[in-house]
Amino acid sequence: MRISDLLDKIDQHREDKKIRIVNVEIKNPLFKFYKTTISNIQSEQILLVFKDFTEVQKSQIIRSDFIANASHNLKTPLVSLKGFLETIEDSAKDDPRSQKKIY
Repeated sequence: MRISDLLDKIDQHREDKKIRIVNVEIKNPLFKFYKTTISNIQSEQILLVFKDFTEVQKSQIIRSDFIANASHNLKTPLVSLKGFLETIEDSAKDDPRSQKKIY
């Protein structure tokens, strides 16, 4: 499996020898998320340490999706109510017939 971002960071590390942390996300066949540290062991040897953060990342995705869905489900009826209230306040304000009209 080739992960171009990781390979690029390894090449950069070979040049400047700076320790780097790279997020590696694999989607196929199963979702995996690793925080990878790139460092030196000796002059020409590179050490890659992969820490599995898959469960943490999955829980953050689930949390984000839940908040987006809850927000959408709350906004939808509120927008309808807001529209009805604006109609009552504006056009139906002085018209008794419009005030009694049932939608």
